[in-house]
Amino acid sequence: MKSNEIFKQMLDWVYANTEVHNQAEIARRTGVNEVTISRILNGKIQKVKQETIRKVNIAFGSVFNPAWLRGDSDIMLIDEIRKQPDESRAATHVCSHDDTPDMNSLINTALSAKDETIESLRRELEAKDAAVSFLNEQLKDRTDIMHSIRQQAEKITSKYESLLQEHQRLLHHINVNIGTIHDSNLSIAAEPTAFPYGKPEK
Repeated sequence: MKSNEIFKQMLDWVYANTEVHNQAEIARRTGVNEVTISRILNGKIQKVKQETIRKVNIAFGSVFNPAWLRGDSDIMLIDEIRKQPDESRAATHVCSHDDTPDMNSLINTALSAKDETIESLRRELEAKDAAVSFLNEQLKDRTDIMHSIRQQAEKITSKYESLLQEHQRLLHHINVNIGTIHDSNLSIAAEPTAFPYGKPEK
């Protein structure tokens, strides 16, 4: 069986027998990138690394038969091997020294996987912190730009108001002068002429 088929069957078992039901939780528990998991399940990755398969196995209690994980056995779970008679169990090669690591090895492997998970989470956190810092800088720059635009707008508004006041002052001055001229014309028109019957002939 191909390694990607083995990986798919592992996840099917996890979904059916644990509280995990999505790729994001698989990625969080195993330290395997969620994109990688998706590409395997979609068939875009045909050959899955044994390290990836090992991480999934360890994350869920090392329940899978190492020989099955390598494609050397048809029996998926270690518990299924334990239920078989001794002679049948020996035929699977699961209980040999090479296939079944000792307790210290399992603990070390589990610790190593957890360390890798922690390191992966740390890198993700650093990346998110960097993204937040970048967005804060962008926000600060935009705030500075908006402040500058607001100041320019206030200056333009102030200048406009000053010009408007000057215009109103000049308009008032013109109106006053027009009124004065008009009154003068009326006054001149009202004065009696010195020769109401025309200028006398010499």
